Amino acid sequence: MIYKHLRFLILDDIHAHTAQIEKMLNLLGCYRIATATTAEEGALLSEACGKRFDVVIASERVLDLHYQNSVAENFYINHLFIYSCTSREAHAKVQARGTSCYKSGLPEFHVLEKFIASLEVASCSCVRYTDV
Repeated sequence: MIYKHLRFLILDDIHAHTAQIEKMLNLLGCYRIATATTAEEGALLSEACGKRFDVVIASERVLDLHYQNSVAENFYINHLFIYSCTSREAHAKVQARGTSCYKSGLPEFHVLEKFIASLEVASCSCVRYTDV
């Protein structure tokens, strides 16, 4: 299925990771993708666009502590996918309005596919999805 209406932001300080995730999203039919290397850069992108990102896919290490408490407000997001999580306590503070997913390590294609597919369900009702 093609998700032309969704806007994605990938946050990772390693370019190879952002390129790999962007390629997987393209294979899933997602094309409105922006990338940033810091949380501050991502927040600036969100403000500059004037439209919110529907989905933020972020490495846990990029989300520094002062952004973790209000990541949904800084990026104006509905859905959140955080990877390279080390513990549940670290990402328990991060909230999104819709679907959330937490993954240890770099996301695999099938995990992203399942997460993206759950977004259609979540647009009708708030669904919490957790995969560690």
